[in-house]
Amino acid sequence: MPRAEKLDSEYLATIDTLHVDGPLIIGGKSMGCRVASMIADELFEADRIAELLCVGYACSV
Repeated sequence: MPRAEKLDSEYLATIDTLHVDGPLIIGGKSMGCRVASMIADELFEADRIAELLCVGYACSV
């Protein structure tokens, strides 16, 4: 699995493909959350996102 920093550009490219007219709520679970949180400040300042949602679940059996 790639390091989170290497996924920043892929996450941003995916947001660009959405062609949304207005701010988004971005986020993810686990690694997706880590990547989203690393790019959130920049996107929030540019008024491209409204919120960041991070979720996760850990279970041991």
